[in-house]
Parts: sequence; structure tokens; C-alpha cells
Amino acid sequence: MREAPHPLEELDLFGGLDPAELEQIRRIARQIEFGPGATLIREGEPCRALYVLASGTVEVRKKILPGSTRQLAVLKAPTVVGEVGLLAGGARSTALVRARTRTRGYEIPREAFVGLVEEGSLAALKVVYGLGRLLAERMAKTDDTIAQLVTRLEEGGDIQGPEIFRDTLIQEWET
Repeated sequence: MREAPHPLEELDLFGGLDPAELEQIRRIARQIEFGPGATLIREGEPCRALYVLASGTVEVRKKILPGSTRQLAVLKAPTVVGEVGLLAGGARSTALVRARTRTRGYEIPREAFVGLVEEGSLAALKVVYGLGRLLAERMAKTDDTIAQLVTRLEEGGDIQGPEIFRDTLIQEWET
């Protein structure tokens, strides 16, 4: 009887890994669980991990003005968060990520992951490639949305001011 697939296998990001490569990632991944309202990532703090969400929903918020944040997206599992900080060399996190619902998954500590990359682990390099593709897809989608909104503004369409950017981008991220 075949063993049930590990939740990491269910994400495209890890789907291309062979069993030995997946085991390398599983060895450094730790199970996590967050209750509603718990913070996974704080904006401005160093990136500590990539979070692979197997269940639940999180919201992504960005500081706009001192004391004021805006919701950028609501992401539903399965997905990942923390990829920008992971790939940007431990840079400061670019947004706040907070659980909306009970959220379960895996935390892949940055230090352990970077160790695999430095060892030349093919598994880690495949994950970096997958994260790069994910970011490129998200950026391309955002660029297309902005271009459409600017065109509508220039043509005097039915949209009004910057609120449409916020509302449309939130809808795009949620899909």
C-alpha cells in the first residue's frame, strides 16, 4: 500500500522533486500551526523562514503611512509566503502576514535552506527556481493589472482615483 503524499508534494513548488530531494527539504521543514490573528511575518524584520501553507488563509498587509496599513492580499492554502525575504538574502520582510483562520503547514528556516543551497543541493536549487517562477508570475500579473488600470484612467473610464488600484490589485492577488 502506497504511503499518503506528504503535504509538500501537493504544491507545484515541490512537485518536481524526486523522493530523495523531497526528503532533504522535509528534514529541514518544521510543522507549524497558527491561530486566527497570529503573525507569521512582521514587516521590517529580517526574513527567518519560508512558510509553506497546507491549510488556512492569511492576509498580507503593507505599511502605507506611520500607524496605517493596507491589505494587499488574502491568500488561501496551498501557497507559500516569505519567498521574497528568502530569496533576497535575508532582507527585511516587505509586508506583514497574519493568519485569518487556523493555519497549518511548514516552516523552512532560512539558515537551513541557505545551507542546502551552499552545499549545492539540487533540491534547494529546484525550489529556488520554482520560487523565482512564482515571483515572476505574480509580478507579471500585477504589471498587467496596473497597465490595464492606467489605460482606463487615461481613457477617462469609469474608475475613480487610487482606490481602484487597491481594490483591483487585492482581487488579482486573491486569484
